Amino acid sequence: DERQHEMELKKIVCCRHRARWLKMRAGPKGLPKRHKHPVDVVVVIHGKKLFIREDQLEEFMAKSLRQRRAKRPIDWKRVDELAVPTQIRPKYKVVPVKDTYFQTRERNLKAPLSKRMGELYQPRVLPDEALLDLNFEPFTVSKAALKYKATPRIEELAQPIAKSEEADDDEEGDDVFTVPRRALRAKCSKRVAELA
Repeated sequence: DERQHEMELKKIVCCRHRARWLKMRAGPKGLPKRHKHPVDVVVVIHGKKLFIREDQLEEFMAKSLRQRRAKRPIDWKRVDELAVPTQIRPKYKVVPVKDTYFQTRERNLKAPLSKRMGELYQPRVLPDEALLDLNFEPFTVSKAALKYKATPRIEELAQPIAKSEEADDDEEGDDVFTVPRRALRAKCSKRVAELA
């Protein structure tokens, strides 16, 4: 009996807590009141918010009206320039080659020769070791090669290949390009006759 009594008391307490919880959280929530600033007034200028006191509002508005710039006149000349479509230039430009492209200019012919250019103009003097021997013959046969005696195998390889009579098929009267008998008996079709 005591245990059942405790269980009933727990149920009653849980129900009370549940009712209190539902009253606090499940009920409809009212909208919060809109906040009004007691002193400042919000003025939006060019997307920026400014907070101004009510007693200074008239002075600020008069000052802002004075600071407004007058509209500039439209520069129609610039508008006409922007209205002209842009010219699309080609990637490559073909420049004709002049006849005098490879000729030396007159002013270059009259230019004075510098000291360094005069040194470079002279041919380089080579030492005796670097001079070429004009009597040198590069294609000479050595003495050892003149005394060389060929072996029988070398003499055999030096001979040209002799063809036998059986392997020679270039005899007169030998018909190489023969036509098969089936081709000789074939009849010409209409399509082949048109193509012929």
